[in-house]
Amino acid sequence: MFADDCALNAAFEADMQHSIDTFSDTCNNIGLTISTRKTEVMHQPAPGKAYVELNLVEKFTYLGNTLSRTVVIDDKVNTRLAKASEAFGRLHKNVWGQTRHHHGDKDQVYKAVVLTTLLCGCESWTVYQRHARKLNHFHTASMRKLLGIKTRSQTQRCSPKPTFPASTPS
Repeated sequence: MFADDCALNAAFEADMQHSIDTFSDTCNNIGLTISTRKTEVMHQPAPGKAYVELNLVEKFTYLGNTLSRTVVIDDKVNTRLAKASEAFGRLHKNVWGQTRHHHGDKDQVYKAVVLTTLLCGCESWTVYQRHARKLNHFHTASMRKLLGIKTRSQTQRCSPKPTFPASTPS
């Protein structure tokens, strides 16, 4: 048996060592194995404090969320956008591209698969305008594709620009 994911937090090195020892002992007692090959450590020292030399990573994924030392959600938003875009693309052939599915059905699939993928873990985010713009852009573009609505630039390329007679001053 294997433990899939675990995150340990501590304010001091001694506390972390105690947590690791306790976790390791518990895993051994119940027959779980810790893969040291796949184990990653992220250390966030207090401002102005040196840290102990460890095998450090800048970011890693835990339970589908990307954690980073910068404590900024840009990586999380970008990861969720990429995963949602992939989910949307995978559904093109079997759902979006099928005329037998009604828009209501497609909308339900979009909400159940794409939106939940996009917003996974968002309840813990502090969203700024730049993040909201990216998320809204993805959502709007996805809905346009889903509903077959062309953007203004696509419409202008496909059809000639309407000409209106010039008005004469009265």
